[in-house]
Amino acid sequence: MAARGKGLPLPILVAACLGALSIPRPTGAQVPPDEPWRTLETEHFRIAFPAPLEDLARRLGHRAEAAWVLLSRELPPPKRGKVDVALSDHVDFPNGFARIYPSNRIYIYAPPPMDLLELAFMDEWLELVMIHELVHIFHLDHTGPVGEFLRRVMGRVPLHWLFFPQAASPIWLAEGMAVHYESALTGAGR
Repeated sequence: MAARGKGLPLPILVAACLGALSIPRPTGAQVPPDEPWRTLETEHFRIAFPAPLEDLARRLGHRAEAAWVLLSRELPPPKRGKVDVALSDHVDFPNGFARIYPSNRIYIYAPPPMDLLELAFMDEWLELVMIHELVHIFHLDHTGPVGEFLRRVMGRVPLHWLFFPQAASPIWLAEGMAVHYESALTGAGR
């Protein structure tokens, strides 16, 4: 005969698990509510950043304007408004992403890539990520006369086919373009 182990009754086990899961824990990615934020404006960008990152934000402003000049030779730039950029160090991984509505926006996480092999041969992280994300803005914001007219009349409504026809591009095309230009214009990239 096999020995049968005695364990906790199921209701007590479930209650203990639920109790353990309900203990509040701080999350590492939250923005401190009392952190002072600043804004730096350049010709084409508005950069928001936590005050301790001011030196990095100024460097990003220079890299962003240089990226604008380089990409303007290759792709049609957005027609109106500044690109809003948020620079943050509230996460522990390098990344960035771009959005085209309700306005052109780029988010950049400040930590440089230390353990990503695909980014090991880069000149500078800020330059690379800025070019990559700005390609998305240039590409996805582009529209024809009908889309431009609709944007002026109705604003930047997220209807891809009418207002942002390039946003209906497959993800491999958008990412492929960004990787191509980040590599071609920096001599690094992926």
